[in-house]
Amino acid sequence: MVLSTSRISHLRRHYGIRILNYIASNFLWKIRQKFGMIRGGGGHSHAKLSIDESIRHIENIFQRYCQYGDLSRFMGVCVEVGPGDSAGVAMLMRKSGADEVKLIDRFYAPRDMEKQKRIYEVLSNKFDLAFLKNGMAWDEKNLHGIEWKIGLPAEDFFRQVAESGAMFDTIVSCAVMEHLYDPLGCLIDMTKCLKEDGTMIHCIDFRDHGMFEPRYHPLKYLTVPRSLYRMMTRYSGDQNRVLIHDYRKVLDDLSRDNTISYDFYAWFLVGGIELDQLVRIDQISSEQWQTPVAIVDKWRHELAADYRTVPSRDLAVAGICLVVKKTGVPAQ
Repeated sequence: MVLSTSRISHLRRHYGIRILNYIASNFLWKIRQKFGMIRGGGGHSHAKLSIDESIRHIENIFQRYCQYGDLSRFMGVCVEVGPGDSAGVAMLMRKSGADEVKLIDRFYAPRDMEKQKRIYEVLSNKFDLAFLKNGMAWDEKNLHGIEWKIGLPAEDFFRQVAESGAMFDTIVSCAVMEHLYDPLGCLIDMTKCLKEDGTMIHCIDFRDHGMFEPRYHPLKYLTVPRSLYRMMTRYSGDQNRVLIHDYRKVLDDLSRDNTISYDFYAWFLVGGIELDQLVRIDQISSEQWQTPVAIVDKWRHELAADYRTVPSRDLAVAGICLVVKKTGVPAQ
């Protein structure tokens, strides 16, 4: 029996078949990484964008870091985790005042190098970035004060840096923490690597990135038991299901010695609600909570055991901007 393309497509949309597909994909990623194959992963943020759209995307991310990190300028040594296929944000950080920006990514995101050169040229003309250019043509691997570290997981990088005692002024990421294998352990090491008065800004997307949406409800990925979900995502870098309540617990532990302060700003709420203006979680109105909380309460009975007791408002948060300020050093 030969299945038609439409029939195969229908089967792939089925809940169980999707799980099997992710398990197979995860296994292939394990094999690829064993042999040092790092091409792929996420970060294809500019592949389907026009030049103008790419420039706006770069500007928006940079402005978000400045606004929510309350930064008038970047300075010293900074780190961008998961830059994907562009050094554009790092270039704006350098223009703002950073002496050096390190770009950390587990995977190498394929890119159109000629298009990248055009993006950098337009960005340079708009923001006077010619001082970053090293040579006659734009080469993202050879930009003054910008260093790529591709194939190095963020977890390994920050653990090594924490052990060495090196420090950074600013650490940023956008839609990356949800893909790390150990985001909470990495967050702890990032805090150790942050200078006094330093800042971390992480925009974290808790949605399922198309694993089950839009065919199923937005919490469907939370219905998969933990052991099975690990088989689906352990090596692929897919959504790790570390949610706001997990971050809060670690950050509360870190803040007990008064070395850090932190804020959560809402980015998305469950149900496809994108906030026009990011607001602190504790400033969201009761009216804004109604729809996302109703969705959570409707589907709570389906959730895996790990999530059934999580407060509805925590599960209703689909994306945050986490801002951490280093306020001191631990007492010896």
